[in-house]
Amino acid sequence: MGGGGLYGTGRDYLAFLQMLMHDGEFNGARLLRPETVAQMSKNKIGDVNISRVVLKTTAPASTPDVDMGQLRRGRSCSHRCRSWS
Repeated sequence: MGGGGLYGTGRDYLAFLQMLMHDGEFNGARLLRPETVAQMSKNKIGDVNISRVVLKTTAPASTPDVDMGQLRRGRSCSHRCRSWS
């Protein structure tokens, strides 16, 4: 489940993300302190080595497996994956 347990409409979720992008402020109203937003965006799990992870597809006819070790920002991950830029 994405969104850290948030439920709502797509519009609500986008408003929440916009608020995070503006350090806790939305439409001129302060909803979270900037320190709270900074804490929310800190890495809490440390470095994760995903170079040996392969995500297996459940639909081989339409999508390939994804080798996480080949993912690089701005480069394609395999012969049929889109670029992750």
